[in-house]
Amino acid sequence: MTTTEILELAGRLGYAVVTQPDAHAIRVNVAPYSVEVVLPEAVLEWFVTVRDANGHELFSDWCDHYDAPDAELDAERTSAVGAFLRALEPGCLRVIEPEAGSARPSLEVRIDGSWVSVWDIGGT
Repeated sequence: MTTTEILELAGRLGYAVVTQPDAHAIRVNVAPYSVEVVLPEAVLEWFVTVRDANGHELFSDWCDHYDAPDAELDAERTSAVGAFLRALEPGCLRVIEPEAGSARPSLEVRIDGSWVSVWDIGGT
């Protein structure tokens, strides 16, 4: 799946796709959250930001792909983003507050009844 295909998937799912000069942003409302996925053009990374209904940032992180040929890295990235976008349904996304000693929260999606870290889906 290419970046173009992932943007087409987002459109089919009814998600807003915004093309920026150096990236594509996919925006989704998944009660009670708003989610933004950013796919930069120049690097094989993707970013996720989750906000609450008041616009306060609850989670923001990125996933990079490296140590393989670009075609393989692009396939990894787009597979992971595709799996994440397909999983976005009400009640299937949660932000886990940081545990003692951890600096940041984590993000999980429910896939086939199990909660999975956003970074552990779709080949990441």
